[in-house]
Amino acid sequence: MSIDDIDNKDVKDRTVKDHVISAYQSLFLTEDPALPAKERAQRIAKNLFNLTKDLTLAQLTSLDELLFLMMKKGLIATELLHVLWHYFGTTCLDFSLFF
Repeated sequence: MSIDDIDNKDVKDRTVKDHVISAYQSLFLTEDPALPAKERAQRIAKNLFNLTKDLTLAQLTSLDELLFLMMKKGLIATELLHVLWHYFGTTCLDFSLFF
């Protein structure tokens, strides 16, 4: 089942969706709060890049939808967006920073 299969009209399904969001947030979007915001964002970006390395197109599509929902809920930090825009907006030959 993908995140797209969960209908917003059903309370039970919304609970499942909320649990999936919570699990992904704690597994991939959470870092040590004692770290500076930029370093936290860089580590989270690395987590996301590593997560996507072996996914199928269908899994990437579901992850895209999940991240979209997390954005709508305000669960994606602004600093993470800056790091991601910097990464994708820069011609970079050394990707070792991220992998």
